[in-house]
Amino acid sequence: MRRPRKLRWEGVVYLSAILCTLIPMAAAPYVSILQIIVGNAQAKRDYTVEGPACPVVEKPSPISIGKRPPISFDYHGVSYTRSFGHVECQTVPDGPIWAPSSTSFQVCQFTGPSMVAVTHAGRTTIFEPPPVRTTTVTVRDGKVSCVVGGWFRLG
Repeated sequence: MRRPRKLRWEGVVYLSAILCTLIPMAAAPYVSILQIIVGNAQAKRDYTVEGPACPVVEKPSPISIGKRPPISFDYHGVSYTRSFGHVECQTVPDGPIWAPSSTSFQVCQFTGPSMVAVTHAGRTTIFEPPPVRTTTVTVRDGKVSCVVGGWFRLG
């Protein structure tokens, strides 16, 4: 009867080194995908702001416009005009958490704009939120909405 061979330590060390190198390399793409999914879900939560709806007006009041001309800018095909304050815009991935898709929505947060006019798909909507209040405008599924609230601040 033949005796079993003794396991050599060199082989165990060599095999361990190979496994310690290959396992993280094989797992890296899955970790990256998980990070993207978690990041998209967090962005969706952060940029879905709840609050009272901004009043919609046909023509902005002279008080909401002020003495200086309004400031306009375009963000991904949507035109925004505001009277005062600063703005921060973000394109947020949309869709289910488990299947990140190519769809997205836009969110712009304003610091006390007093008036925000949004032109999307040839239609202009004018909002007049209360003065000096953070305002969040969302363009999602072709619809423009505005709420009084948000977390964007300067400084």
